[in-house]
Amino acid sequence: MTVPSKLVNLLYRIADAANEATVPDDVLLFALDEVCAYMEWPIGHAYIEKERGSGELVSAGLWHLEKPEVNDDFRQLTEKTSFKSGVGLPGRVYKTGQPAWIPDVNEDPNFPRAKRSGEPLPVGSGFAFPVMTGRETTAVLEFFSENVEEMGDEVLDLMARVGTQLGRVIERGRAEEALKAREAYTKTILKNLAEGVITMDVKNGTIDMVNTIAETICGASLEDIQQGKAPLIANEEGKELEALGKYLTKNRSRYLDVGPIQVKAIKGDGTPFPLEFSLSSFAENDAEQLICVIRDITERKETERQLLHGQRMEAIGQMTGGIAHDFNNVLTAMLGNMQIVETLVDEHPQALGRTRAALTAGERAVDTTRRLLAFSRQQDLSLETVEVNGLVNETIKLIKQTFSSAIDIQTKLMDVPIYVHVDKSHLENAVINFAVNARDALEEGGRIVVQVGLEEVSSNKSEKFASISVQDNGVGIPDEILDRVFEPFFTTKDIGKGTGLGLSTVYGFAKQAGGDLVIKSKPGEGTNVTISLPLTDGLIEFEGKNDDSHSPIIGGSESILVVEDDPLVRDYAAAVLRSLGYKVAMVSDGREALSLLNSSEHPDLVFSDVVMPNGMSGWVLIEEIKEKWPDMKLMLATGWDEENEGKNNGTLLGVPLLRKPYSRKKLASAIRQVLDTQFPLHSS
Repeated sequence: MTVPSKLVNLLYRIADAANEATVPDDVLLFALDEVCAYMEWPIGHAYIEKERGSGELVSAGLWHLEKPEVNDDFRQLTEKTSFKSGVGLPGRVYKTGQPAWIPDVNEDPNFPRAKRSGEPLPVGSGFAFPVMTGRETTAVLEFFSENVEEMGDEVLDLMARVGTQLGRVIERGRAEEALKAREAYTKTILKNLAEGVITMDVKNGTIDMVNTIAETICGASLEDIQQGKAPLIANEEGKELEALGKYLTKNRSRYLDVGPIQVKAIKGDGTPFPLEFSLSSFAENDAEQLICVIRDITERKETERQLLHGQRMEAIGQMTGGIAHDFNNVLTAMLGNMQIVETLVDEHPQALGRTRAALTAGERAVDTTRRLLAFSRQQDLSLETVEVNGLVNETIKLIKQTFSSAIDIQTKLMDVPIYVHVDKSHLENAVINFAVNARDALEEGGRIVVQVGLEEVSSNKSEKFASISVQDNGVGIPDEILDRVFEPFFTTKDIGKGTGLGLSTVYGFAKQAGGDLVIKSKPGEGTNVTISLPLTDGLIEFEGKNDDSHSPIIGGSESILVVEDDPLVRDYAAAVLRSLGYKVAMVSDGREALSLLNSSEHPDLVFSDVVMPNGMSGWVLIEEIKEKWPDMKLMLATGWDEENEGKNNGTLLGVPLLRKPYSRKKLASAIRQVLDTQFPLHSS
């Protein structure tokens, strides 16, 4: 074989290897071996760019080394040496992009490794050629003989062509790596999108790609979506269901690039849900592809529904309030005149009877307007501090007596007292209304659960609410009328069994008190209605009624310990309580109180001042008592506003507070309220 043919054969073999190689390192190593075999030179080595475009070469760690033990020092020296552009044999080739030849490396002034070695290197001649990708040098292959050799220009020219072949492999490898990186990047984006993405081939009607979010939205796996099992889309008439892929390809001309479209869909488990999608197309390999971005808008629809419901209720409330005020003016004139007529016809029994019947009807109209004003949040309220557990407990006890034995009423109360500042009668009416509606929903008996709890709402600040919920397992309320149950005069009960003003009145009361009323229901599964009201401070101040009230003062026979350092106040409180029938013991400070509690029978109530001497204030006394005797009933009195600052902690939650100066009636009312409150309460 002639030399030229051998060179051409070398080029062909490297070209074949370059075309078949999947990893650039493999073809570089193959080239090192083939060139060394052709040249009969023992050493071949590859340099690569430290970083793309960095202008510096470092060892690739790829070698052809026939005598590793002899050339090990040279190998280590080479792998430790990097080359800037133009420096040394590799740097010269890197800079020029042309093959280079050194007859004797130990004598060459631009061969740094010879200088660094300190003694002659075990190599003679050397040459190198670049691996080119376009016009860039991305690697340099260098070769060394054992002796000084001669090399013709035709060899260097052919090696330049070898470098070009190798460069194509590097370029192809870079393109493949870039493609993989783009694919990985795209998959990462699709995986982390908050929206579902589905791509499909229009011609074949097949779904190619579905991201994880899309699977979650559809409630189906990739395979089920590709097979058309889910999701199913209802057509415009709502009569037929079609697979998503079929539906989109069939309607693509109508939906392409026209913005979000909303349709009714069904998940893989059969759950219906509102689906929104946007459709666009792109070409890939001359084939039309569709990309569909999907969203489950269930939460958005619910938010919109609640907003519209709130706006509608607000509008109805404003209208109702106006009507009620106007109607009250009419009733005032009508009833006033009828009362005058009543005095004029007292000698005519038939006329008197008719007049009184009209007055009775007018009073019913007055009650209706009062309820309408309650719904519109314009009623007059008599506010007082109410312990929620006690009110619910007592109200349910009364209700139970009127219910059928086929209805099981359960109460779940909190084990600590919680307080709200509301109109007590309205709150009682709310509980009664909830319970009666629950009873009516139980056609043949069932279960009603009344539960007291705490809710926390975070907006600009955290605010706690007391909640009262009534849950039944009755017939439930259809979705189409659930939003209307708070509207005045709306009722699903038979004629004569409901006015349609019960829930609307409670709704207005809850809103006026700064709370909310929420109802949840499903046909066949029952109904839950919950009223939420803001909690008062942990210390409860008794406001009571004015002293000129004609309501009777109620006493009792319980025992009370009065803790007060001021003898005049102490004697006054004891005298009032004894006059009401209570058994009273008195001490002048907290330490005496604890000593008495430790050594004698416990009283039914400890009534203590806040500011007292000897290092034990009423706050400290209460903490001691709550720790040792948690079931004991307690009440505080104070005349100092600043004493409240910073004292309302969790330990004192629920301890009632009476402001000084207090009258006989206020003291009697406060003592009776604390003694009659059934707390601590437990579930029953």
